[in-house]
Amino acid sequence: RSIWVTGVQTCALPISVDFDSVERGEFVEVSLVSAETSPPADKYHEANFSTPHTSYELHQVPSGLMASIVQRVVQVEGPVHRAEVVVRVRSIWGLQRAGGRIQAAVDAGIAHAIAQNKVEIADRHFLSIPGQEIRVRDRSEVTSLTLRRPDYLPPPEIDTALRLTITENLGASLEELVLCVSRKFGYRSTSLQLREVIEDRVHRLIEAGSFQWRGEHIAMANG
Repeated sequence: RSIWVTGVQTCALPISVDFDSVERGEFVEVSLVSAETSPPADKYHEANFSTPHTSYELHQVPSGLMASIVQRVVQVEGPVHRAEVVVRVRSIWGLQRAGGRIQAAVDAGIAHAIAQNKVEIADRHFLSIPGQEIRVRDRSEVTSLTLRRPDYLPPPEIDTALRLTITENLGASLEELVLCVSRKFGYRSTSLQLREVIEDRVHRLIEAGSFQWRGEHIAMANG
């Protein structure tokens, strides 16, 4: 594939530069980006605690008890994809995979936790604790590789990263937003899927009236 090199893409005042890459179908665009950007995002912490009741096989855990386990996971990792909650729960039990019965048991726990208002749906497939602070988290050192899947990035967290980037830079182009938000999440390269996920959130926030175009740049609507 061809490689195109573009000019400096800054996430803050540039002091030194590094390389970042974006897949664009049949070619890869390599950009220079600031190596010293805005304050780094918090590291993503994965829930890790002892099995609450070793007397139960995972698929036999009552929904009420499973709800408390789900709540503990979401307290640490929310907003988090519900499929990632299943991964974390079976990891706590020391299991390598989750079959249909385990999936059903965790789903029942999630439903129970939601019914008791201990957990809420943050956006379609994502769970959070009511009133939970949305923090942007760096996933570069996570153990669970599914956390780095673009479709597992919580929309509320992407929105927060976009707002931070625009606020820190008093506006940004769409390209700068994609690159800077990718770096906040710990990605060193920007795949087509990741680009699409971030751009989708940008367009949704523009449609919602939170962002607006100002020439070739995007700014806060009330900025």
